[in-house]
Amino acid sequence: MYYGDSLLRKFLKSIIAPYIIKKYNIKVIGKIPKPPFLFIANHTHILDGFFIQSVIPYPISFVMAGGTYYNKWVYPFFKHFKFIPKQKGVPDIKTVRDIFKVLKNGGIVGLFPEGSTTWSGNYQPVPSGTDKLLDKIKVPILAARIHGGYLSKPRWAKKERKGNIIIELKTFNDSAALEYIKYNEWDWQEKNKWKYSGNKKAEGLERIIWFCDKCNSFNSIKAKGNVAKCTNCSREYAVDDYGYINGKRIDNIIYTQKEKLINYMNNNKYMVLDIGTLEERDLFKPKLLNKEKGNIEVFDYGIKFNKNIFEFKKIKNGVCFVSTIFEFIYEEKVYRIKSENYSYLLYNIYKIRSGKNVHIDG
Repeated sequence: MYYGDSLLRKFLKSIIAPYIIKKYNIKVIGKIPKPPFLFIANHTHILDGFFIQSVIPYPISFVMAGGTYYNKWVYPFFKHFKFIPKQKGVPDIKTVRDIFKVLKNGGIVGLFPEGSTTWSGNYQPVPSGTDKLLDKIKVPILAARIHGGYLSKPRWAKKERKGNIIIELKTFNDSAALEYIKYNEWDWQEKNKWKYSGNKKAEGLERIIWFCDKCNSFNSIKAKGNVAKCTNCSREYAVDDYGYINGKRIDNIIYTQKEKLINYMNNNKYMVLDIGTLEERDLFKPKLLNKEKGNIEVFDYGIKFNKNIFEFKKIKNGVCFVSTIFEFIYEEKVYRIKSENYSYLLYNIYKIRSGKNVHIDG
């Protein structure tokens, strides 16, 4: 029996894997070595881990976000399956030690170096030191390029699309594996023009289109079905079966939206976004300390949520968690602001106010 394997895992895989492979039309190109090895891939879809585990016959100990790992409903399963928790955006020595422990015991570690799924379909920068970690690994490194994962359900989207997913594998011995998984879904789609059909394909566009490209109004886009519309000028945004919006690539649209956001913030020092939820947790621990609902307000100096003020200059390691949460560290606590449509906007506001390169996702 391989490290991390169990009767429960075998039973669940016998049920879930055939369903996943059929539902997402998953095809594999390349060979899979025997354990131990490190597995890495570009991160395109919230279910990437399921895609990979469904086609690799051995149990994988995935490195995953601590916020997901410690969820009380699934924590017993993740612990049983030997998954490895990591706090997003923070160097974690324990995580590194756990990785080497699994490999030393003949197992497989699964790692998505980007840390989170892509919003635009483009590859995101990986944390510094990742290349050094891979160079220290003394086992094969199996790298995968996942094609079609993003187009099957873009991170901003609320509904899935029906299409194909190709997992292209290649084995390396060092950090050269990172170059292999640097991947742009739109460059691939422009060559292949594969269809990803579905219903309500526009729903969720409010999460990435903050300004109308006709009248430039802020926060005026409302989506329903396959079309979103500006409530100010009635401009429509249609999503086709190839993933394009009005014939445009989403990575280019997001780039333009970020430019508009920079200009808007130069002229506006205050904005009210929405009603949301704020959670406060201990750093590196799952314990929930506080949870409250309130208005999300943004000033030029920080984010205000009820009586809580988070100054941009003190916010550390801001990241997007899933599609609805902006997570960050503030005064040695982990905070999450949850809202239906504004997590990615908050993340980019934070980057702009913190002097970071807003055009680099991650």
